[in-house]
Amino acid sequence: MPRARARRSPPRPRTTRIVDETVELGPGQERHIRFQLLPADTITITCKARTKFYAGFFTREDYVTLVNADGPGMFRFEFGTDDKGFTTRSPIEASDAFFLVLRNGVFSPRIQVSVEVSLQRVGRVEPTIRSG
Repeated sequence: MPRARARRSPPRPRTTRIVDETVELGPGQERHIRFQLLPADTITITCKARTKFYAGFFTREDYVTLVNADGPGMFRFEFGTDDKGFTTRSPIEASDAFFLVLRNGVFSPRIQVSVEVSLQRVGRVEPTIRSG
């Protein structure tokens, strides 16, 4: 009599903290962090500061559009969208580059933004992160 095969359950996603740092920004300064993500990834981003700052998580297409919107200069955020915190959880549908952009207002004092980014990924491929 043939043996029944044991069913393999699909691999479970692993959650890894990939960024845990404090970013210091002077008046008008920005920080752009690039992530290379894969389908089925889920990224969770939490940023906090004592004063308001601008933050956003963008697809490559949206990032390029906003970076080039008004020529060289500051990243284009809508006026009044600054806050003391930014949190997002985004499931990724296609392999591509994604960008977290942080900006301090021009008339704001120097600030420190606590940045935590966790990645939930199936498999063993390590994420690619570039900051600048």
